This record gives sequence, C-alpha cells and structure tokens, in this order.
Amino acid sequence: MITPNQVTDPVVERVNRKWAQQCTMIEACERVFGTNNHHLSNLRDESFKSNLNEVIRHAAVTFAATGAKLDIDENRVFDGMDRHTRSDRAKLEDFDAIWNNLAQKYGGGKGQHLALVKAANDMASTFGMFREQPKYSQGCLVLTTRVWIDSYSSRKTLSTSSRSSFDNTLTHLATFAEHIGDSVQAKSIMALATRFQSWHDKIVLREKLEAAGSVAGHSIVVTTYMSKFEFKLGPALSEQFQIFISEYATRLKEEMA
Repeated sequence: MITPNQVTDPVVERVNRKWAQQCTMIEACERVFGTNNHHLSNLRDESFKSNLNEVIRHAAVTFAATGAKLDIDENRVFDGMDRHTRSDRAKLEDFDAIWNNLAQKYGGGKGQHLALVKAANDMASTFGMFREQPKYSQGCLVLTTRVWIDSYSSRKTLSTSSRSSFDNTLTHLATFAEHIGDSVQAKSIMALATRFQSWHDKIVLREKLEAAGSVAGHSIVVTTYMSKFEFKLGPALSEQFQIFISEYATRLKEEMA
C-alpha cells in the first residue's frame, strides 16, 4: 500500500502487475495440486527473485550517476524495512514498498555519490595509486594497468579477466568524463571497448587507441603492450582526474591518512 509520502515508478508498477498475475496463476495451480507442492513453491520463489532482480537493476540505473555502476547487494535490499513488514510475506512481496526502501537508501543523490566513490576507488586500485605517486610526461598524467595474455591461445590475445578489467576501467573513466560534463568523451571512451570485445582480438604492440573529448586537452590515449596498458590523459583532463580521485577515492584517503 502506497502512503502519501511514497512514490511510484512505472517500471515497478509493471513488475507489481506481472507479479500479481504470476501469483494468481500459482494459486490456481495450488487449488488443484495442493499448497505444499514443491514445484509450485519453487516457481513462486524463482518468480519473485526474478522480479526482485529486475527492480534492483532498475534502481541501480535510476539512482546512479550518469553512466556509472551502482552496486546494490540483493541481501541488503530489505534492510531498514519495518520488522512487522518483514514478517508479513504479502507486504514483503510488495515491490512498491521495496522500491521506496531503495529510494530511501539511494535516492536524493546518495546513490550517485556511492557510484562515484566506487569508480574512483576502483580506478585508484587498478592504476596502482595506492602504492605509488602517479607519473607525468609533458604535463600528461600517465597511468598503467597490468594485463595478461591468454595462455591457451597461440594468438596474443587478452585473457578473459583482462578483457573484463579493461571494460570496467573504461566504464569508470566514462563515469568520470560524464561527471565533469564531457559526454562526448564518455562516448568515445566506451567506444574503445569494442577493440577487445572478443577473445579473437589480437593485441598489437604499441597500438594507440584514442578517446577525444569535446574540448582541447580532454584526450585519453591508451597504448597497448604485452604486459600492461598505458593510459595517457591530456593536461586539462589530468588535473580534473586528480581532483576527482582526491574527492571520491575514499580508500586512497584512508591509506594516506
């Protein structure tokens, strides 16, 4: 039941309608096969979990910063909900109530902040900024990340974990670009992901992949090596990146305290 202080969401309303239809079907089957039917019980649980995951994915996009990843732990979704509600299955399965609980946790900019903190911490870790001071060359910030070659292939291709890490790094860099208001660069950064989309894509030594921004100095050039990738940020972007890291990389602050 939605109270005057709560909000509704079109996606969540659709999920609620779908869940109501699924429950009606399951209850009809229970009248035929009995309420203790193991298969019907599993069907109900799996249907609920599928709908819950849909709401969580929607919340992760809605409450995150533009282009960012917001991690929402499925096991913590019900934290903070009234304990009487938690003990009442009918209320617990109300996706409007679940959505409003998520809105309390992540709405009002809280989810955006958490997503930016994650992006900054992950990049500081990936680029080894917890271990050493970043390097500069001609006013450009130079960041490196380790990569591994797939040992099962005679072709020099990235391992599955390195491809995933590269994609995540690009996503976080795009989040940073969106944060400073350069959506053009964010799109250019994500376009680089197609270079190593498949395990068939061979590494070319010293290949340069560039993501240009909308203004001068907003460039990122990725140079590929067999054991590392080098990210070189233009002068203007370098300064903004350092500000972003100093503001949001909370782990880095703790390490340096």
